[in-house]
Amino acid sequence: PLQTKATVRSNNYMLPLVPLAVAALAALAALNVQRQHFEERYGGGCDAPFFEFPPLPNNSNNNNNNNNNNNNNNNNNNYNNFLGDHAVRLSGFDAVGPEVLQPAPMRDGSHVLYTGTLDGAVYRLHPSGAAHVTPELVANTTGRPLGIWASTEGLVVADAHKGLIYLPLNARGTANSYDVLADSVDGKQVVFLDGVEVDEKSGQVYFTDVSDKFPLKGLQHEAMESGYRGRLLKYDPETRTTSVVLSHLAFPNGVCLTHDGDSLLIASTTRAAIYKYHIRGPAAGTTELLCGLPTLVDNIRRAPTGNTYWVAGAFSRSAVLEFNARHPWIRNFLCPAAKQVLSWMKPHSMVLEINEQCEIVHQLGDNHGAVGLLTEATEFDGALYLGSYANNYVAVIPDIREKLRQAAL
Repeated sequence: PLQTKATVRSNNYMLPLVPLAVAALAALAALNVQRQHFEERYGGGCDAPFFEFPPLPNNSNNNNNNNNNNNNNNNNNNYNNFLGDHAVRLSGFDAVGPEVLQPAPMRDGSHVLYTGTLDGAVYRLHPSGAAHVTPELVANTTGRPLGIWASTEGLVVADAHKGLIYLPLNARGTANSYDVLADSVDGKQVVFLDGVEVDEKSGQVYFTDVSDKFPLKGLQHEAMESGYRGRLLKYDPETRTTSVVLSHLAFPNGVCLTHDGDSLLIASTTRAAIYKYHIRGPAAGTTELLCGLPTLVDNIRRAPTGNTYWVAGAFSRSAVLEFNARHPWIRNFLCPAAKQVLSWMKPHSMVLEINEQCEIVHQLGDNHGAVGLLTEATEFDGALYLGSYANNYVAVIPDIREKLRQAAL
């Protein structure tokens, strides 16, 4: 009898585990179905590599441009929620996904910002006042414009669906059609274009192709795999040909010329890193890793004064990401369900100002998610404008330099 009671008691302890076991089996079955669909769609599974994030700059916790170490720790807190404290949402514009904010001149000598949105529209934004903007529809590519370079004559757009396209502006400043400059290279279709920059010294157009496997709809799969499927491409307007400049890049995203115009800076999102490609000079044709950064970098933009650059990222580098980087089997296992898994990640936007040596000059945080999912920071007309691939607004920090000066006191 004692043995029978013990057995019953043991079985009772096991009963609460039954629903958990059933749920686990159901989850594995669902994941297996997802995996089959995933492999059918993309011609195979993920091939996640082992990697380690590059080291952070020595001054990654130094959030001001003051070399007095005694003041550094006291000033850090002034920047931890700088975005939440000072950014305001612009009124007058509510289109979803203003991923890029490109300053450009107009024919009348004024300056505006260009942006592309989720529905394929390209807008010209006319700032008026401290927190208002007047949008003007320029064109609709019916794709997803992610990178824009603009002049008074037209726009070069890196469209994730259409390829590299050119929008010629008419007398009204709009575009009735577009020309496809490049939608393939070496006989193979481009998959996921993102950033674009024009070398004004040579006229060459440089642009990034995030992945040769996953399109924009597979963004989360590309992020989960974190492979080396990206490229830096170049379009020659004279010969109308496209060539591969760099391959085996990890999620190359934003790209911009250095202040001297002789090199390109490339933001690698899944490595939280900035790379430098030398176009001219003694090191022409070579690439170097400048630094790792504390955010998963997206776009990178030259600051209008000084030799610095603005970088924005929607997610912080974390211990979980660093662990997953060193254990590719985890990423391979979760890759088919990447959209669900990554939806659990809590956004933590960060904007960095870095110098030519990739040292952090200012590290601006958003502790409470007031302006989350940031992908762009552009300094324009004395203000810092903030864009996002998902938000339905553009945010701005008026009088950015004065606010940074006050925060450093």
